[in-house]
Amino acid sequence: MEKNFNDKFKIRYNLIQQLPVLGVSGFHKRDVRKSAIQFRMPGYPYVLIATDILKEGEDLHSYCKNIYHYGIAWNPSDMEQRTGRVDRIDSLAYRKIKEISDSNISEIPFQNKLQVFYPYLTDTLEVNQMCKLFRGMNRFIDIFYNDLSVKIEKDSKVQVDELVENITPQRTGLLESKYDVQNFIGFENGISFVLKPEYGTSFIELQRKMELVYNLLQVKEHFQNPEIDIDNLQLTGVLKIRNNRQGPYKCAVSQKKQLGVFEFQLSSCLGRVNLFGSVAVRLKLEFLITKINNKGKYNSNLRLHEENSYVWLQLSTDIETNTNLTFNKLVKLIILTDRIEASISKKDETLDLFN
Repeated sequence: MEKNFNDKFKIRYNLIQQLPVLGVSGFHKRDVRKSAIQFRMPGYPYVLIATDILKEGEDLHSYCKNIYHYGIAWNPSDMEQRTGRVDRIDSLAYRKIKEISDSNISEIPFQNKLQVFYPYLTDTLEVNQMCKLFRGMNRFIDIFYNDLSVKIEKDSKVQVDELVENITPQRTGLLESKYDVQNFIGFENGISFVLKPEYGTSFIELQRKMELVYNLLQVKEHFQNPEIDIDNLQLTGVLKIRNNRQGPYKCAVSQKKQLGVFEFQLSSCLGRVNLFGSVAVRLKLEFLITKINNKGKYNSNLRLHEENSYVWLQLSTDIETNTNLTFNKLVKLIILTDRIEASISKKDETLDLFN
């Protein structure tokens, strides 16, 4: 009851004038919410006839599992949006299927499944419309579960003279994602990770790789007491450069766009934004970085980044790269940052970034 009524004193108001069949459209805006509440309760109404006003934003799933699409949308996702009002977790169909969840999908009784119907009149243009819709929905499923790079051109016209001999058959069977969702564990400290190495990198593996870099920094001369935050996969510290200059740096794990694929984000601090954030200085910095990237020395990967009132020079590298190579890239980045800082500010700031 709490799910439907925030105020128990409104129960009577929401349950009065119940009928076996209710209609909802733009002309009944005042009663839309009440009709939706009544429909997801046991008892009347048994049938809810609605326009697209209930296409989204309402749950209608508690005690129904049959949907009849009178009138169609050209976009398959719109049809899915309509069906989604009932096709939800804890819906009637969901509960019935969960009762026999160990069974093969083909063994689940027809009456237990969510039913979606597309009624149409034979020997009318509706036949052509439905066939075009079914072909579009099947193609949508093929693309969504196989190749998302395929572009679908909008086509909302039906050929009146097209002869329809057979209705396009509906897709049946359990759909399985081509992605590794079944191996996905979840998030830990903001890092998503997966179970099987062949599908990505586990959180423990990321920690191990970070520790390898940390162990190397500890034994290298001029790296002053590097610190590691193993839970957040981040390294921080300062490198002593010639003439007592200092280069603050960070090394963190960053996830690429592809789930389970990671890289090291190497960062070296240029200085405070008030020194390196002005338009003139920023243009000069961007010119220098573009020039360096064009030479290909850093695989066109060098970029500026602002964080916590500081300007950083960043470089990403594959997490599978040899630890010594990752270390060398970090050292080169720090030295490059120091040279750029010296050429622009003519001095070396003392920055307590990690205190």
